[in-house]
Amino acid sequence: MLKKSCSDGYDVILLSFCYGHVQDDDFILSTVEEAAQNNKGLVFLHCSLHNFRSIDVGTSAWREMMRLTSFGHDKLATVVCENTAPEFPIMIGFSQAYEFPVEEVYLITEVQKTAKELVGALGEKTKTFHPIIWTNEFKGCKVFGTSIGHSTVTYSDEQYLDLVSSGLLWTDDRLQD
Repeated sequence: MLKKSCSDGYDVILLSFCYGHVQDDDFILSTVEEAAQNNKGLVFLHCSLHNFRSIDVGTSAWREMMRLTSFGHDKLATVVCENTAPEFPIMIGFSQAYEFPVEEVYLITEVQKTAKELVGALGEKTKTFHPIIWTNEFKGCKVFGTSIGHSTVTYSDEQYLDLVSSGLLWTDDRLQD
């Protein structure tokens, strides 16, 4: 749970944890409340998309903050990404097509209207294109998210690190710094 003062002294909150089966609405709602009230950038990495998926109230609040819903993913494989928003500030300099060799395509079952896809990939199970990098705004906070980030191979990939860095800076209006 995010304590009321946990974001003090920080410009952005980075959410990178996996609590898929938490059954505590108060825990989930306090996390969402802190994020909404801090007026700071929010960054969701990988498994954060699967958080809090086991109860109605908390799950709905978490999904509203992310603006995407996913309850599963494809098996580990090479994921071929397509840059669907090359003019968006975060995506400038990102390849039109890029491969992450050891990754999962998260199977997105719902995309809310305000979510903006930046990168997509074809799901092997669904044979459908799924957003894997997106932005959003949540109660005045800029949101950047990616389902990419399963393996240490990815976390050492220069393109991935540049992308996450750009997304993080974008959420704090400092991308051009």
